[in-house]
Amino acid sequence: MEQVKRIFPVLITGRLYKVFILLLLMIAWTGPYVFGTGTGSRTSKLAMVRPALLANAGATGVFLCGADTFYQPPILCYHQVRDWKASDSRSDKAYIMPVKTFAEHMKILHESGYQTLLPQEWLGYMERHEPLPEKCFILTFDDGTRGQFSNALPLLNRYNYKAVFFIMTVTIDKNYYLTREQLQDLCKAGHVIGCHTWSHPDMRFLKEGDWYDQVVKPGKLLGDITGNTISCFAYPYGSWNSNAIQQLKKNDYRMAFQLNGPYEKGSQMFTIRRIAIDGRWSGATLMKAVSDFNVHR
Repeated sequence: MEQVKRIFPVLITGRLYKVFILLLLMIAWTGPYVFGTGTGSRTSKLAMVRPALLANAGATGVFLCGADTFYQPPILCYHQVRDWKASDSRSDKAYIMPVKTFAEHMKILHESGYQTLLPQEWLGYMERHEPLPEKCFILTFDDGTRGQFSNALPLLNRYNYKAVFFIMTVTIDKNYYLTREQLQDLCKAGHVIGCHTWSHPDMRFLKEGDWYDQVVKPGKLLGDITGNTISCFAYPYGSWNSNAIQQLKKNDYRMAFQLNGPYEKGSQMFTIRRIAIDGRWSGATLMKAVSDFNVHR
């Protein structure tokens, strides 16, 4: 303090002395946070988790998987891709994407610089501790309806977009649903086939004897059809519980997708969040959902 008095003799009087001391304390307290060096700053906490991924901070956040944090790319969930019918109710239209609107969605994503990422590519980035491309997303389709092949696929081909198709095996080769040959064609074109159970039950209410029919058997059937190991799973209705997670892990699935519920700490890769796309969304609405998705949760 004597050194301070020698340097600032004019200030060290009365009230000015108290103001000066207060300013010094404020600088000492807030300086590290203002300049991003404090142990409590968000940047420093992220750096301690995984430094290489800080370079990936952007409009869609930092994408990493740590013990206490889980950031992911936006994941879009579409269902039917076909034009609305007069018989479609208002609630139906939330899950039915008109072809023209789907085209608008893919076009605006492409023009905005977004590229698709497949699940195994995402895993590879995390395992190697590498940053993801700044503008990327995972594109998924649930239920395996035929319009996904006849209406959506040509648009995906236009932009070289790849997707994950989650299939209910009870519907394979049925009217309005994908056939075995179409599933094989999708795989040959570089898309991924995932499991969506046999008959679309709510996973929270399955009994012990149901797991083989709804989880194990469908995965084996899809593997036989495609010639690939089925490692991705989507929960019907986005519903899951801890038992469902354990069953999937036990049967060699590597990741499972819900909708917009909370993550399960310690099992984040089995409670991956998705944006359920509404058939009434414009391209602008889609892009806002993508830019806002899961930045810090």
